Amino acid sequence: MNLKVVSLGLILFTSVLNAQTKKVIEGAKFQITQAQNFNNSSKMMGMDMQTVISSNADVVIEIKSVKDSTIIVTATTKHIAASLSMMGQDEKFDSNDSAAASNPMAASFLKDLNKSKEFVLVNGNIVSGTNSGNDAVTASGLEINLPEIVGELLVSSNFKDKSEGFKWTAEDKSTDGKQKSVSIYTITKATTAAIEVTANTSQSSKGTTKMMNMDVSQNLTGTRTSVLSYDKEGGILTNINQTVEMKGTAEAMGTAIPINTKGTIITTVK
Repeated sequence: MNLKVVSLGLILFTSVLNAQTKKVIEGAKFQITQAQNFNNSSKMMGMDMQTVISSNADVVIEIKSVKDSTIIVTATTKHIAASLSMMGQDEKFDSNDSAAASNPMAASFLKDLNKSKEFVLVNGNIVSGTNSGNDAVTASGLEINLPEIVGELLVSSNFKDKSEGFKWTAEDKSTDGKQKSVSIYTITKATTAAIEVTANTSQSSKGTTKMMNMDVSQNLTGTRTSVLSYDKEGGILTNINQTVEMKGTAEAMGTAIPINTKGTIITTVK
């Protein structure tokens, strides 16, 4: 699974599935919604500052081909809306609004809107189309991590037939080396109907985002706890609930300030 430092988000589920076997078939479409809410606290020139960030995104994943254990999919971000409140100022944008195109806050997020990215999954594990570094999130809570969403959509062969208590470890790093994570996964529930996996992740992130028309460089480390729920019969993700805590520094206009961020990310597949 790919890193999501505060990642951004996505999914409402409308899939074309075989009604009897509930297996993924060519042409199936998954509409995913992801909601992120973060609260960043920092201190600058002796003054406490709070930044509240919320975002909602919609992504469509389409099954392009299914051959034995190999599945090729495309992921397309269809919509993203976000709001930011800091020092008494509010910024927001909605990709459905034509005015978003001229909003500096939205520029980096809209450039990939409606552009499909292809991924290859083998036995439920993503093997190509992985994180380029631009898809990973920072403490802004705005960016969308498509590789993570795709990588978590299907039950993996790592745990498909395992029992409660089974554990495994995964390490992940973006190609630019700025996003790193180590996760310990545990099957916390396994019934005939559902599988629940809890992941405890240590992560670090370096990157630049835009806040209130300023470029902000961030260097953060922290933890993420994720609870992933799957429909066992179909092998499809139903939802993910995540809590994130990060600490580090943010630099803007040549000034480095300490920053703490806490938030939640909820991904839903219906």
